[in-house]
Amino acid sequence: MNDGNMIISDTTIRTLIVKGIDEVERIKHLNRDEHIFKVDKIARDIYRIELIYRVGDNMNER
Repeated sequence: MNDGNMIISDTTIRTLIVKGIDEVERIKHLNRDEHIFKVDKIARDIYRIELIYRVGDNMNER
């Protein structure tokens, strides 16, 4: 019996720690069409980049 509960979106997150804003921009450019980004500066010239991959999505089926 389906009571309406379901997984709406399946994502995975890859975290990169990089040095330099040029590396941040390079990674953004390489992945611009495929992933959602979150960039945080965590120290002087050190950045954490989260690449969010959409594995599956059931919202389009509704």
